[in-house]
Amino acid sequence: MTFNYNKTCNSMASDSKRQRMSNETPDDDSSDEEGEKETIFRPTNFTIEIDGQQIHLNKEWLFEHSPVFKRMYEAEFQEKNMATITLEGKNWESFEQFIRAMCLPTCVCLITEDTVLNILPLAEEYQVQDVKDRCEAFIAKSLKMAKKKNMDIDTFVEYAKFAEMFNLKTVLPLVPKQGAMYDLKSLEDADTERELSQEIRMEILKERCKTLEPFLESFANKKFLLQYLETLSNWPSSFKHTEDLLVNTCNQINFIKSDAELAVRLIVVAEKHNLKRLLSSALMLISKWTKGELLRINSFWEISQGTRNKYCK
Repeated sequence: MTFNYNKTCNSMASDSKRQRMSNETPDDDSSDEEGEKETIFRPTNFTIEIDGQQIHLNKEWLFEHSPVFKRMYEAEFQEKNMATITLEGKNWESFEQFIRAMCLPTCVCLITEDTVLNILPLAEEYQVQDVKDRCEAFIAKSLKMAKKKNMDIDTFVEYAKFAEMFNLKTVLPLVPKQGAMYDLKSLEDADTERELSQEIRMEILKERCKTLEPFLESFANKKFLLQYLETLSNWPSSFKHTEDLLVNTCNQINFIKSDAELAVRLIVVAEKHNLKRLLSSALMLISKWTKGELLRINSFWEISQGTRNKYCK
């Protein structure tokens, strides 16, 4: 299988030429005096080979678009006068998509969900900025429209990972808000701890906390809060960023003020993750129960002995 830059472009040019000719009258003298040359585009004089398959290009055109290819040729192939370069470790399909994105107009070769993650790494590697910009624009648009199209979490994680990896500045600010649309269990199952940096995961968590605040104030119940604490325990570093939410919950949600088990659980969490403000709020809650009442709660014994002796009398 081969991809010929010149044939592809000439085919497009021929279509344009036929359209112009159909609009001309027999007496029209506006056509080129010398006749339009068939070689309207630069001839191919350079070949890239991947897994035995070839892509035929114009060398000068390629070097204008990719400084990396130019440096490779000047460093390794110019003295040998080679017209073919073999690239190892590249995927043919991905590379062909990349070259098409380079040489064909946007209206002809669209960046799509199926191609963007193949093309973007190659655009970065070979420093083809206009193709990288098109990939970035596609991902940004996809994230902006994600609410309407219900983007699956695996696609979101891939886009977020590539945004970080290739410093996509228009995409990075969109990641936290879209990430907040998924529950923490789904984010955990998608292996975000390995795929995304701690910084971006914390930004997602902050956004998720913002969405949870009105829910907690209006609809929270004991079961939900216990599940929330259990889920957060899988992201230990997340507690620091949710402390404000937990403190507000402790101080404002009425059912917590009358539930000894929840108060004890909040103390356990606060001690375990060194959340001093949450600990202070939770300790104020348990002062209304006697030690005998607290002893009947299984998690009471997870509270440190010092705290039990000082506050539970």
